[in-house]
Amino acid sequence: MLAAALLAACQLVATALIDFGHLPVSTPVLGMFLLLVLLARLGETPNGLRQLTSWLLRWLTLLFVPAGVGVMLYLEPLRNQWIALLITMLLSTVIAMAFTGWFLQRLLARKGDADGD
Repeated sequence: MLAAALLAACQLVATALIDFGHLPVSTPVLGMFLLLVLLARLGETPNGLRQLTSWLLRWLTLLFVPAGVGVMLYLEPLRNQWIALLITMLLSTVIAMAFTGWFLQRLLARKGDADGD
């Protein structure tokens, strides 16, 4: 129960920050960032949060159903702009993979430095 309250609190704080600060970022992205900062400060994932997120991930595919319906509703505009969409998806995938690799290398280097002390 505490884990669900933590997730809801991150979402609520993100909503408030975006509404009051007029930030150009989506609420779920900011909420996940706040959760990341909180977990980084804790140094570990609480067991209840680990169990809740495992359960949520198990049912994640159901969350894509509304997005699939939305795609079907706007199929004609998507057909007209498929090249731009394809380029955007490929470019964003390459950028995300490159950033993830770079970030992982930095984390591993930091861990290696900490192990060497």
